[in-house]
Amino acid sequence: MAAPFSSVPLGSPSGDSRIRQPYAPIRSFVLASLCLASFFVTAAWGVRPCEQLLPDTTKFCILIPDLEELRTNFNLTQLGRMMNDPLMRPFVDDLRRQLRERIDEEGRSTGLTWEDIDAMDGGEICFAKIQPGGNDKQQATVVIVDVSGHQQQADDVLAKVHQKQLELGATFASERVPGTETELKIYTFPPQKGPTRKDNSPVEQRVLFVHEDQLVGVSHKQEAIAVRRRCDDEHTDRLADIVAYQGAMQRVAAEYQQYGDPSPHARWFLEPYGFAQVQRAIEGSRQRRGTDMLKIWNETGFREAIQGAGGFVNFAHQGRDVLHRSLVYAPPVERSEDNKATTKYNLAARMLQFPSTSDLVPEPWIPRELASFVTFNWKTRDASVFVEPLVDKILGGDDGQGTYTDIKDSLKNDENGPQVDVDEEYFAFLDDRLIWLTDYEVPISTKCERVILAIRTSDPEKLAATIRKTTRTDDSAHELRIGGFDVWEIDERNVKGIQTPKVEVGEEDDDLPFLFGEGDEENEDDEEPMFPYRLTTVAHGYLITATHRELLQSVLQNHAANEHLGSCVDYTSVLSDLKQLGANQDSLRLFSRLDEQLRPTYELTQQGLMPQSETLFGKFLNWYLGVSDEESREQLIDGSEMPDYEVARRYLGPTGLYIQTEEDGWFIAGSLIPKDSQPATARVVDESAKAP
Repeated sequence: MAAPFSSVPLGSPSGDSRIRQPYAPIRSFVLASLCLASFFVTAAWGVRPCEQLLPDTTKFCILIPDLEELRTNFNLTQLGRMMNDPLMRPFVDDLRRQLRERIDEEGRSTGLTWEDIDAMDGGEICFAKIQPGGNDKQQATVVIVDVSGHQQQADDVLAKVHQKQLELGATFASERVPGTETELKIYTFPPQKGPTRKDNSPVEQRVLFVHEDQLVGVSHKQEAIAVRRRCDDEHTDRLADIVAYQGAMQRVAAEYQQYGDPSPHARWFLEPYGFAQVQRAIEGSRQRRGTDMLKIWNETGFREAIQGAGGFVNFAHQGRDVLHRSLVYAPPVERSEDNKATTKYNLAARMLQFPSTSDLVPEPWIPRELASFVTFNWKTRDASVFVEPLVDKILGGDDGQGTYTDIKDSLKNDENGPQVDVDEEYFAFLDDRLIWLTDYEVPISTKCERVILAIRTSDPEKLAATIRKTTRTDDSAHELRIGGFDVWEIDERNVKGIQTPKVEVGEEDDDLPFLFGEGDEENEDDEEPMFPYRLTTVAHGYLITATHRELLQSVLQNHAANEHLGSCVDYTSVLSDLKQLGANQDSLRLFSRLDEQLRPTYELTQQGLMPQSETLFGKFLNWYLGVSDEESREQLIDGSEMPDYEVARRYLGPTGLYIQTEEDGWFIAGSLIPKDSQPATARVVDESAKAP
């Protein structure tokens, strides 16, 4: 049977039109990554490992040692069964067609498709995004396929690719790598023209060669030559030599060895700052507006702290559908002898303090009917100090030093303000435990998501007094009484003139609307905060902020022993599995019911409303997959062939993960448990009243 999305091409133009649409390259890469992202591995190497051939400027890669084994195990999972359910087949087939057509339109950077790779795969394959020569203005794609035992199929693929590139208008040249017998097949296209490309865009190249049972495709000639040189150990600038890569792979491999797990079905590595630069390079250089978060990431200590992340994934392993382990590699910064600083990181990155404890369990007031539950430790009072460089840069720009201090001074001393000393009257009363809950109301709509954020407080009465003092000068706030607690309702949905920062991580329109509004400079006065309607209270020893009254009412009561989340069978099953995976002294724990978590996204996609979704995930997804401004939004996936959600729901089980703080970063482990191993869990909430 063909692998899911097996006909989806990897990377750049095909078809008659080679003009990229805005965000098309990013979107094609994301789609290719989505098709791959569930597919990673390590194996006994029959040829030189890809990690020894990729350059040390690799910013993202996926390594799959045995595609057939991965496919077999994936099809044993409930996710695989869902893909093959006859009721899901029309949508799955249509989704494959849509993905194939979109990437065909947006291009292939190496000339290879997944059908090609599947036809000649004989061992490890890898897909990588790199920065040629370490130039942050350039990017290239590398695909390496072990074709052992499939030389004839590889020859057939090369012949097909050759014909296709000529049809697309490429000029062909053959060039021998000096000092070797390897012939490079070089296909060159003229510079692209279009609304997102400059007139001086570089020529596009696709280079293919075969050496010792490995077929290599690279979208950059010099990088192709460098890969060939590494085959002869002539280069030491390898992915395998990157300290962050070594740190992540070795830590996770040690965990696999400790628990006696088999080789992973896939491995992955990401250098976040460099990958963001790659995304920018894909689109080309354009004038940037607003706040450049990538620049701020570099200038406030986060790039120095977080050097990379990587991990392993398995499918259908010991009763789990998915098992994953990873490490965010963030070792302490190196300091000179005369540097007396004692913090692990510098500047705003000092905020990254997540202590590990053994008591990350649901409070008795957490209701059972939730989509997801996250609880974690964070030194909030320290963070309120260390955040200063970040706030200064975001709100004040390059010359913004002192902005954070000015804001706090204004809150304290402005005669028209709340006259609150936030350090002494607010941050001083926050503790190190946070809780994040999500749910939804029915019928599903673009505004159905319900969220609660709770922060434990060391002095509930004093913190409540501060909230009351703060809201007395806010015309959009008024005090209520709900469930015996004082609650402050803040409604800014119709308030004009709310100024929120426009934040950008990529190109001109590549901002973060899911956090800071749409970011249109011409309409800044009409922007809304992330939660324009919210209710805040101090209850159960926590500062609680909710987006919906019904959910808040649910948490303002202590539930019976069998009515809170901690008593649910699916939660206890996930917790038990996490403990088997090593959960104990943890910084974060997550529990999610995928069948509930994904329902809004599924049904909004089915209705064609995802571009208008106001869920946090929906806004993030729309931004990440290339949605620009409001009037030009187009849904990425046509959901008209999607069956009723109940068909998909039965395949989606509970999932969980934990994070532990270590000397060299944060170790993450988690699993997805099959739905058929769990008893049916009825959803109560208010569904009976609101279901259509």
